[in-house]
Amino acid sequence: MLATLLIWAVLGPRTPDDGFTEGIERTALHSGAFTNYYRWENGAESPFTAVLLLVEPLISLQANPLVLRLPSLIAGFLTWLLPSRGALPVLLPGHARLGRVRSLLAGALLLWWLPFDLGVRPEPFVAFGATVVLTCVLRGTRRENGLLLGCGALAAGLTVAVNPVGVTATAPLLLLAPRIWRTLRAGGSPYGAIALLACVGAVGLVAMFADQSWYGVGRATELHRFYGPNVPWFEEIRRYEYLLGFDDEQGGLGRRC
Repeated sequence: MLATLLIWAVLGPRTPDDGFTEGIERTALHSGAFTNYYRWENGAESPFTAVLLLVEPLISLQANPLVLRLPSLIAGFLTWLLPSRGALPVLLPGHARLGRVRSLLAGALLLWWLPFDLGVRPEPFVAFGATVVLTCVLRGTRRENGLLLGCGALAAGLTVAVNPVGVTATAPLLLLAPRIWRTLRAGGSPYGAIALLACVGAVGLVAMFADQSWYGVGRATELHRFYGPNVPWFEEIRRYEYLLGFDDEQGGLGRRC
């Protein structure tokens, strides 16, 4: 898996989003604000700037495009380690070490990862965050470990701060809510523990609004909606159509294969 990701990091093509992000970062080095230099009247990228903050040190060092792929490369490898070493033994305890099971997991991950999760887009970090949540919840409820559940809640909050699609990281919390409830009840104070988990998850709001006002976020959202592309959450498939289509505007499929 690591070898495949390394090869793709070198051979995988660039997309317009890579250039967009580099321009935004270089502008921020002088202005102190993450504003989109290319569209939205130089409107702010508020409130989802976590990935920009992650890449900013590399841009300040004048890193080349290959180095800018290191964060997503690391996220991809960790996204493989977490389910293969952490979640799979819980879901399939008698089959987790079978070669065909691990090969199927690796093939599925690569099928989704290689076309879309390369470079400085937020999706690889959303995928990593969602995987952290799933692994922490599965192992935390199995071992009745409140610390792991707290790590899962923290990961969910921070993943939501990465991108609107990051809200999908809360899915494991909802799907496994009965198991979480039984684990918290075993600890003797379920309601207090739920409140504590909610406070830990709310750290994501701190990450989103630490350096920007509510008005700034509202104004940025207004500009984004006006100029577009403005895709509702229930039409998320259109984002994949934009990126994986055969047109040249969005970095088509031909340049990603």
